[in-house]
Amino acid sequence: MSPTLRPLISIPQDGAAAPSPVLLPALASPASAASEADWAGRMVTLWLDEEWTPLPEHAALGRAVCESVERLSSAAEGPLDASGLVIDLAGALAACDYHATFVNAFDVANKAVELLMLRAGHVVCCVPEAEQERTARHAAQLDRGGPPS
Repeated sequence: MSPTLRPLISIPQDGAAAPSPVLLPALASPASAASEADWAGRMVTLWLDEEWTPLPEHAALGRAVCESVERLSSAAEGPLDASGLVIDLAGALAACDYHATFVNAFDVANKAVELLMLRAGHVVCCVPEAEQERTARHAAQLDRGGPPS
């Protein structure tokens, strides 16, 4: 049975207004930006390790996501535009070493923003139920203080 896919936005018909951007909530303080960034980086590490095989490079990518999300979130005034965050994050992650991994900067940026969108309660297009369950399991693991650090 194939998963039910629900669009995040609908494509406007002739004469209709353009879709609104998907916004991630503004973070109230540098501490909340750091906490959200840490969560995103650790979630990316768990995703990479489970999707392929645990590698030290995955932890390095997770740390790079953490640093980049914190920097980009702290610089933002108000809510973050998810599509802009994907582009900015991919640019920030381009310098990372992907040689031993099966991903690139855009894959990692897209996944990080997808995870942040799910955490914020957005319905994300093309995320199968099994992936949502894995994300919930990883988030629960982090909430209990589980790896990675």
